[in-house]
Amino acid sequence: MSDTSLVKISDKNLRKTFLKTFGWNESFEACWASLESADLLPGRVVGQEKTHYRVQLSLDLILPGTLFGKDRQTPEAVGSLASPLIPAVGDWVSVQPDPHEMKCKIQSVLSRSNVVQRTRPGRDERVQVMAANVDSVFIVTSANEDFEILRLERFVNAAKESGAKPVLVISKWDLVADEEPFLLALHKTFPNIETHFISQKSPQSLEWLNTHFGEGRTTLLVGSSGVGKSSLVNFLVGQEIQKTQETSNDSKGRHTTTSRDLVRTRFDGLVIDTPGMRDILSNEMENETVDFSDIENLILSCKFSDCGHLTEPGCAIQRDLKSGDLPRARWQAYREFLQPAAKSKNPRRRV
Repeated sequence: MSDTSLVKISDKNLRKTFLKTFGWNESFEACWASLESADLLPGRVVGQEKTHYRVQLSLDLILPGTLFGKDRQTPEAVGSLASPLIPAVGDWVSVQPDPHEMKCKIQSVLSRSNVVQRTRPGRDERVQVMAANVDSVFIVTSANEDFEILRLERFVNAAKESGAKPVLVISKWDLVADEEPFLLALHKTFPNIETHFISQKSPQSLEWLNTHFGEGRTTLLVGSSGVGKSSLVNFLVGQEIQKTQETSNDSKGRHTTTSRDLVRTRFDGLVIDTPGMRDILSNEMENETVDFSDIENLILSCKFSDCGHLTEPGCAIQRDLKSGDLPRARWQAYREFLQPAAKSKNPRRRV
């Protein structure tokens, strides 16, 4: 860590600006006051991939974060919501910077204002926190075979359960030949949910976004792979920070996000992008459908985008099968689950 970086994270005025910009409020301040924090600094978790974290400590300083203790035990939870806690993107944490190794140790997680979570049926049936301290949830779906009302309902319900504002974003609107079926279905099911129709080819369709990104406000993006979330993030930030591929002739784009990331937008607010997911289950609906998002996210981390998951180098599936992290029975179940969809061209699942 450079001397300049140390000055920036210790300067009270600079830290005050950073905290306000990244969503610090009176509730977090009260929580912080309860800590013995002489050697600690508040930071916000802006990146997570498995057990690896990135923590923002100033407007231009992000450090790798590790869990406190040599055994990386769960950090202490400060506050009551969703306690005990392990960090998630959007969390405010207390950290101890290490100026010699250019990293920090996460000591505790401050009480969350809310969490957006999903139930993950399967061998462990865990509840996975997708993001913390979120103001709005943009539910992105494309106006093609990805569009499905029942699944959108589950995303909307999960957003409402968290206390965040759900916003429907229908992408690739320029590809729609007949708008009426989409409009009727949305109006009937979501008459009171804010809905927007966007196209990357029409900048005017994105003008409404600046109203959602006031200073310190955090928005979470959720939706399937290839629906345009990465392009939306690139627009919000004003540069290409997420790789995207052009939509193919069958209207299926590629989404290459493999981790959760929080970034500042050019409208001053903050946006959290997530790996593509086909579905989200609220607690009362956890047994309604099968969730293979763990495998779908694993596939995104393969070295090659067209990996056949057989003998290719850098295959994440084969790696986890060999280590035992991915049970062969679950991998086989996933393959069998895809086969009926492929034969019937069922739009509920993308092969």
